[in-house]
Amino acid sequence: LTSDTVDAQVCASAACERGVVSTGLESLDDLLGGGLRLGEVCEIIGESGAGKTQLCLSICASLIASTDSDVIYLDATLAFDSDRLRSLVRNQLIASRGA
Repeated sequence: LTSDTVDAQVCASAACERGVVSTGLESLDDLLGGGLRLGEVCEIIGESGAGKTQLCLSICASLIASTDSDVIYLDATLAFDSDRLRSLVRNQLIASRGA
């Protein structure tokens, strides 16, 4: 997954008004019944290298760049990279201005 995979306008849809945020991946949103539920905890698990971190950071960056929402990112491995998230947010903001 890349930051381009996640739609910069994840919260611009009617689904967000219902408390659902798109992951930016239609097939994953379908499995989740429309996307992630606002105000709920979601645990992402999978094999090393599957793209879990990229997915989570991309969703966080999209929310930060396109909404007034607070985002909490929990990292059990203590490998959180704030510079990486800042870069993704910056890219999302640039992409949303160009759209």
